[in-house]
Amino acid sequence: ERRIAAERIVLAPGSRPTRPDGVDFNERTILDSDGILHLEKIPDTMVVVGAGVIGVEYASMFTALGCKVTLIDGRPDVLPFCDKEIVESLLFYLRDRRLTLRVGEKVVAVEEHPAGTVTRLESGKQIAADVVLYSAGRRGAVDGLGLEAAGVALDNSGRLVVDENFRTTAAGIYAVGDLIPGPM
Repeated sequence: ERRIAAERIVLAPGSRPTRPDGVDFNERTILDSDGILHLEKIPDTMVVVGAGVIGVEYASMFTALGCKVTLIDGRPDVLPFCDKEIVESLLFYLRDRRLTLRVGEKVVAVEEHPAGTVTRLESGKQIAADVVLYSAGRRGAVDGLGLEAAGVALDNSGRLVVDENFRTTAAGIYAVGDLIPGPM
């Protein structure tokens, strides 16, 4: 056990990928945004689940490397907090690089198969690919920090509640980055 005392403490421990229940991450063909960094070769085809910042970023990188990417998100818009004209321009560019976009589509299963993976959508569609990148966001790496004992409140998404000055609900403790709501 290690105790730290200070008049003010800023929490910024980084983050880890969110891993939804029911997805069997195997670190070979079904990956999160950390695991994708350990691929030994560029796949020919990839499904990216999640059209937020991380998902779009990886989709863009892999299309630039010649990979055919299908980007799927249950929401109706890609990068909904960004300027619509910029997003449309980006999507036009990505489609030219072999990106297929499926918004408003919910993923119900991701399965490993001998030839790669199959992603099953609620609509009944099935998408085969060499690998699947599950990009469901990131969560603050707060395990073991004893936030509850310090009186720091979390919201429903597991992020720290802060005010406009980044103060948490505990006196003298502030939080920034991946720990708090909003774009990271």
